[in-house]
Amino acid sequence: MYEKYFKNFIFGGTIVSIVNILASKFNPTIGALFWSFPSSLIPVIYTMKTNGDSYDYISEFIYRSSQSILLTYIFLYILSTFIKNDKNITNALIKSILIWIFCCIVFYFVVHDK
Repeated sequence: MYEKYFKNFIFGGTIVSIVNILASKFNPTIGALFWSFPSSLIPVIYTMKTNGDSYDYISEFIYRSSQSILLTYIFLYILSTFIKNDKNITNALIKSILIWIFCCIVFYFVVHDK
């Protein structure tokens, strides 16, 4: 029963490791390009289908995911700015996450059931 979640965990950890290696050993652009591939979405879609979700439901999830890319952009931009200005990763992460949570709440009420 939990085998699919374990596979997702291993897959996700592998992706994180590859991005880390590419960004650290090659350059940030190569790491960012690899990270931009929606690799975390693929096992989620597969798991949704094996759990019996309809194609319409999965399609709606993917559509909402495409809309939420703006939230990722906002988070990354703010995080980058805070790290550059504050020179403190922990504080930058905390502030960025709080702003991201606020943006997610706004996003939910703007796009939910539309």
